[in-house]
This record gives sequence, structure tokens and C-alpha cells, in this order.
Amino acid sequence: MSFRISKTSSRQPLPIPEPPVRLESGSGRKLSTVNRESAAATVGPKQARFDVHAALDRSASARWALAPALVTVASAIDLLLQAYNIRRPTPEILLAAIVITVWYAGAGPGLLAVLLSILSLAYFFLPPSDSLVVARPDLLYFASFVFFALLTDWFSSVRRRTERSLEVARSDLEIKVAERTAELQRRNQTLQLEIAERKRAEQDLQEAKSQLAHAGRLTAMGELTASIAHEINQPLAAIVANADACTRLLAGPTVDLGEVRDAVSDIAEAGTRAGEVIARIRAFLRKAPVAEHCRVDLNGVIQEVLELTGSELERHEISVRCDLDSGLPGVQGDRVELQQVILNLVMNGIEAMLPDTSRPRLLVIHSQSIEGESVRVTISDSGIGLRPETLSRLFDPFFTTKPNGLGLGLAISRSIVESHGGRLWALEGTGPGAAFRFTLPACSPETR
Repeated sequence: MSFRISKTSSRQPLPIPEPPVRLESGSGRKLSTVNRESAAATVGPKQARFDVHAALDRSASARWALAPALVTVASAIDLLLQAYNIRRPTPEILLAAIVITVWYAGAGPGLLAVLLSILSLAYFFLPPSDSLVVARPDLLYFASFVFFALLTDWFSSVRRRTERSLEVARSDLEIKVAERTAELQRRNQTLQLEIAERKRAEQDLQEAKSQLAHAGRLTAMGELTASIAHEINQPLAAIVANADACTRLLAGPTVDLGEVRDAVSDIAEAGTRAGEVIARIRAFLRKAPVAEHCRVDLNGVIQEVLELTGSELERHEISVRCDLDSGLPGVQGDRVELQQVILNLVMNGIEAMLPDTSRPRLLVIHSQSIEGESVRVTISDSGIGLRPETLSRLFDPFFTTKPNGLGLGLAISRSIVESHGGRLWALEGTGPGAAFRFTLPACSPETR
């Protein structure tokens, strides 16, 4: 190779162009050489890049043909610009062809583009023209171009591999994100179904509780019906007896208006008591609101119950001993309901003493004030007593020790006492017979 000296051989520095980034525009795709910062802000959808890469990857001949095609186009553009004196010949366009080739076709076609660019520079742009001979003054420039061409090829290859790795990693990440999103959506749907199912179950449970409560109240009517024989029979018997007394008094030769007036007053009182019992039963059945509580004198309620059961006590020869606290404070409650509790306990005591004829029948009722804060009532009998194994189930609904009992009386009595803020229980080891005790909170000093 011979070298020719030329004075007009000064060249501009060789810049290393950045790998091209495809930009999207309204008219289609175009390639331009931009820096990384502007590329990050303006890069378009990556799907198009994948299409070009995929097309070139499927055809090896297309990848290898890209190198001579791009170098030819770059050389033609530079010669055209030089022919019209638009610019001096510089290698930037050839370096851009190398970058594009490496970016889309790979390292192998990139090296071919480097070789073709070197030949094109030596043949077309370095004197002497139309010759591969490089003059001595242009050797440094030529060597610089070769170095920068190889450097550009290496740098573009590394960046291409990095970008492809990033794209693969990004694609894998998107797949994983999509899978995770689908899994979360499935779990969310499952959770929503579980929440809806739980809400339905809670609604069904509330409905079942409401129905069970109503059914329980209707079932409790069995005990109320059984106790009606005691609660209504006594007022009706008193009404009949007083009516017969009035008839006899009015049929006599002389009429004692005072006795007639007392008999009629007893008839009215017994009728009122029976009406109150029936009204409570009707309210219980139709779920009516609970009557407003008022101050109740328990000693008075006990006396009323003894009057109601007087004929039963007399017929079965049962003695009654009352030990009532004269200073007993009042309680807040429903008089009829508390009367029902005491009546039920008294009737249980009467029935418990009927089978045993070996000892005197005695019913003891005791009331006491507990430090002025509560009222305690104890009702004991001298009957057959309670078996230890039955104590734990004594207040369970439908549990009874009576041959014809329903097992609801004590359960209802306890519910009434507890609704008044008190407690009802059976005493153990109190001697022959059974004893029941309940406590109720006393009225505040302002309402006593």
C-alpha cells in the first residue's frame, strides 16, 4: 500500500453516536439518534420493536443483508451531501449505520457493517478517490475511524444485549404481575363470596334466633296454660263463692248491706286480678312491649298469693308460716309477673308435700331486706325434697320431676326474676323438703 501526502487532510473528531431509539409519531415509526435522557421521555410502545427484532431473528439472510444495505445508504447520503457541497465528508452517518445494524441484526452483521464502512471510507471519502489506498496524512484519521467503528460496534452490542435482557426480564415481570393480579382477583372474588356467604349465614342465624325465641315464647305458653288453672281458678272460685253469698244474703228475711257490699267488692277485685293475668298472657303471645315497671310491695304480693291459694292450702291441710320483714323496701317490677313467680313457687311446694303423709305439711315464706340494697324471699316446704342429681337441671326448659308437669314453670320464673335484675336458685341441705330463694334489687331511696 502506498501513501500520498495531502495538505487538506484535517478531519473533525469522531463522535460515538448513541444507539437509536425508535420514536412513535402519528404518521408511523421513524428511527433517530437521540440520547438516553430524551429516549426515556419519548420512547413509544415496545411492541413495534419486538416486531422488527422478531422479523430479523426469523431470517438470517435479512440480518446479514441489513449491514451492506445500511452502509450503502449511508455512503450514498454522504456522497450526495458532498456533491452539493452541503457538508464535508464525515463518518457520522457510517457510524450510525454500524449502530443500527448492531441494534437490529446483532454483533455478527455489526462487524460486517464495520468492515464495509472502513472500505467505504477508504474508497469514497479519503484521497485518492476510487481507491483503497490511504495517504500517509490520513492514516491517523483512518486508524481513528477504525478504532471508533470497532468501539461503536462493541458498545452497541453490549447495550443491545443489555436491552434485550431487560426486555426479557420486563416481559417475565409483566407475566408474573399478570399472574399475581389474576390470583389476587381470584382470591378477592373468593373472599367476596365468603363475605356474602357469611352475611347470609348471619342473617339466617338472626332469623333462626328470632324464630326460636318466638317458638320458645309460644312453647312457654304450655306452662302459662298450666298455671292458669291456679291463677284464674282462684279468682273465679272467689267470684262464684261471693256471688253465692250475695244470693243467700239477698234471699234472707233481712239484708245486711255491709256484707253484700264487701262480697261485691271481693267479686270486682277477683275479676280485675283475672283480667290482669289474661292481659299479660295476650301481651306475651303477640310480642307486645313490656309493661312499664312500678314500685311493688313484695309482702303485699305474698299476701295476695296466699289469698289465691287459700282454698288449696285448706283443702290439703297445709299450714303456712310467714316471716315477713316489716321494713321491707319496695322493688321496681311488674306486679302480675312477680305474683306469678311467687304463685308458681308456692304451688310447687304444695304439690311436693302431697305424696308425703308421714309428717306435718308446713309452708314457710320468709322475706328479708339485705342492707337496704336488695330484697330476698325464701319459700320452703316439708315435702319430698330434691334429689342432688336434679339440681343442675332444675331450671332447664322441659325438665320436670312431676308426673304431669311440663318443666316450664321454674324456667319461666327464673327468666322473670332475671328480667327484673334478680336471681332465683334452689337451696341445698336445708332439711326435709325443698327451698327456693330469689333476690331482687330494692328501689332507690327516692322511690321507696
